Amino acid sequence: MSDARHRCVRRHDRTSLHRPQHQPRTRHLRFESLEDRLALATFTVEPTPDLLVPGSLRQALFEANSTPESDRIVLRAGVYKLSLAGGGEDDGATGDLDVLADVTIQGAGGAATIIDASALDDRAFEALGANLVLRDLTIRGGHAEQGGGVRMEGGNLTMLRCRVIDNFAEGVDGGAGQGGAVYQDGGQFQATKCKFSGNQAIGADSVDGEGGGGEGGALYLNGVRATVSDSRFADNQARGGQGASGTFSGGSAIGGAVDLVGDGLMTVTKSTFVDNQAVGGRGADGDISGTGGDAVGGTGGQATGGAVNAQSGAELVMNRSVIQDNAATGGEGGAGVFGGVGGVGQGGGVAVSFGARLTLVNSTVRENESVGGRGGRGADPIPPGTMQQMGGDGCGGGLFAFMKASMKISNTSLLNNRAAGGQGGDGVTAGAGGGGQGGALWLAAESGVTNLVDVAKSALLNNRAVGGAPGQGVGGAGGAAAGGAVSLGTGVEAHFTRSRVNSNVAQGGGPASGGAIDALTASLEIVGGIFADNQALGGIASVGAGGAISAVESELAIYNSRFLRNLARGGRGIDGFDGGSGRGGALYQLSAVHRQFPRTTVLATEFERNRAIGGAGGPSSNGGAGVGGAVQTDASLLEFTDCELERNLAQGGAAGGGTAGEGAGGAIYADPAATLALTASKVTKNRAVGTPGLGGGIFLSGAGPATITGSTVATNFASTEGNDIYGDAPQA
Repeated sequence: MSDARHRCVRRHDRTSLHRPQHQPRTRHLRFESLEDRLALATFTVEPTPDLLVPGSLRQALFEANSTPESDRIVLRAGVYKLSLAGGGEDDGATGDLDVLADVTIQGAGGAATIIDASALDDRAFEALGANLVLRDLTIRGGHAEQGGGVRMEGGNLTMLRCRVIDNFAEGVDGGAGQGGAVYQDGGQFQATKCKFSGNQAIGADSVDGEGGGGEGGALYLNGVRATVSDSRFADNQARGGQGASGTFSGGSAIGGAVDLVGDGLMTVTKSTFVDNQAVGGRGADGDISGTGGDAVGGTGGQATGGAVNAQSGAELVMNRSVIQDNAATGGEGGAGVFGGVGGVGQGGGVAVSFGARLTLVNSTVRENESVGGRGGRGADPIPPGTMQQMGGDGCGGGLFAFMKASMKISNTSLLNNRAAGGQGGDGVTAGAGGGGQGGALWLAAESGVTNLVDVAKSALLNNRAVGGAPGQGVGGAGGAAAGGAVSLGTGVEAHFTRSRVNSNVAQGGGPASGGAIDALTASLEIVGGIFADNQALGGIASVGAGGAISAVESELAIYNSRFLRNLARGGRGIDGFDGGSGRGGALYQLSAVHRQFPRTTVLATEFERNRAIGGAGGPSSNGGAGVGGAVQTDASLLEFTDCELERNLAQGGAAGGGTAGEGAGGAIYADPAATLALTASKVTKNRAVGTPGLGGGIFLSGAGPATITGSTVATNFASTEGNDIYGDAPQA
């Protein structure tokens, strides 16, 4: 599983941009004669043809550029259609409108004054070291490699009650497109009561390498201090280009609405991000008649941050904002003798990485999704032990953090988000489905690197992690699902305080782990939490483990919390394959290497009506085991103090064509027995039912004894043996 977890990372290549040197320019005559220009000048402009003549917008800006003071241009209502094409100069005589001195451009209203660059094949504005203020107007139809609407090279950009719509930043010859609406390098950016919609950053298809990246569907901000308030980002897109023929990957897509990079800060208040997308490029097709590397399809491009991406030391602060219906979708793998792997989709709402920090307060993150790309089609059988034609992973349907990134989340709701693995590629051999990890939230780093997440007074409800389906062909496995709400990987330190994590589901195409939280070599502390109605549901003949929490090689501390009605259920068997096992209805703790013995400490916590249910057998197979109705621990230290475990159930799966599965440990299953310490706790009214049904209260296996002190283990039921305790556990 650790290898799968670290597929959810991305390539990060940025080209540094250098500010052009400004040259002296010849100035045209101004509209009126003013002596010494000590006062701000105002130019009033009517809609006119785009010519460098008195009365035009182009002439007004040309004149304003000739003075050192900050001037004001007032635009009457109407459409200002830019059409005077040209390039290679920075004085605004042709092409985009160059801003060389501070200026304010005032429109008559966002819908009334429209600057339309669609006939120009260029952006609307480029400011070189100057400050630009735009008020009450629309910018639309711009097209450039950087900043489809506005490009800022230094200087500050202020936008008030503006609409920036349907602009494009498009790469050339495999290059990146950056900032569909606005590209800004340095300085400050402020948007108040603005709308950014229908903008796109498009990476170019390549003829000799990987596809170009699409970065920042609306905004690309490099080292910028940005403030956004009362604004809306809707239907923007970052899209990667297609790789060249051979094994080249599709281009990455980063930040469907916003890409924030470098040592910048973005503060967002009372704003909405809705229906934005990051879509990875398609991998190149291999040579189907060839051999070797060129015969393999390229990997689909990664997609990161369906709404917002922040990285490389950037800080993102969001307050009273909504992040809804955004998506990060990995690109499809290319076809070949062996199909390429689908691209990873990560951070359907927001992604932070490489030292970036996210603070999310009083906000809502809902109905976002990260989806892995489909595996490419293959012509020959897939070699054993390879990943060819595999669907891409979907990681962090709502939020994603990687490599020294940190998150602080408070008074926030994460609702109905989804992380889904891509479908495997079709072929003679079916490609495996990709994994779905962290329906609401995904975090991981690498060994020796720490990611921090602090979640307080928040709700994580109805999120899903879904394993991808296999492709069409012989064989092919469904993808794993890990962490219906949260997936925590290597190097993560997570703290959940007074939060509700309810009704989340990990639905495996193969195995499923952690209906609410899946932790792999991580550290997790929970204080005052409620975990109710979460489910880990294994796919066909596969295990479902940890209805609420699955922890592998991880340290857990749980205080003053409640685990209610969670379910771990194995998948149904098929002909020749037994039903999958259900393990740890609320909590599953495993030390896979059987030597580290990670510790789980549980204090003053209630486990009630949780279930571990084995999958039903197939036509000629047995039912799966149901193990640990509340808790299963395998080679991990488990300490309960002042806890109650009541009315939990471990039940074997139905017989199918064979026998029913074992039910063991209605409340607790511990292997070895010596890893369990139970102090001042109650284990009552639990049941273990199956063939056999063992340890209605506690099942103990292997070396012992367990330590049970000052506790009550009574009125439990086992259908075969050991109503209260099965195994070695003398009570002190």
